[in-house]
Amino acid sequence: MWKLVLSISVILFMLMSCERGAELSLAEKYPTPWKSEGIDWIRVGQSLAHSETGGCGIFEYRKSIQYGNDFLVRCSMDANRWMFYLVDTDSKSVDGPYELEFLEHNN
Repeated sequence: MWKLVLSISVILFMLMSCERGAELSLAEKYPTPWKSEGIDWIRVGQSLAHSETGGCGIFEYRKSIQYGNDFLVRCSMDANRWMFYLVDTDSKSVDGPYELEFLEHNN
């Protein structure tokens, strides 16, 4: 009987953890700082090139704490006006561009 109770408790804990993950803010999902070096930077750049994303002469990323190959990317040509993208380096998919305000209110 105690094994059944323990199993149910573990399942409930896992379900509650998943629900909390859905409630993370953009800043929590993609914590600071912005990065512009390393293997992840190279993989993000390859994904941007693969999807023919323009306007990314300068780009930086933040890595998701939930999914290892999911990134919030900001791109600019002049480091003044930034556009934001959601990039999955496994599938090389790029969603966007977004204004930061849109992302903050819809994630």
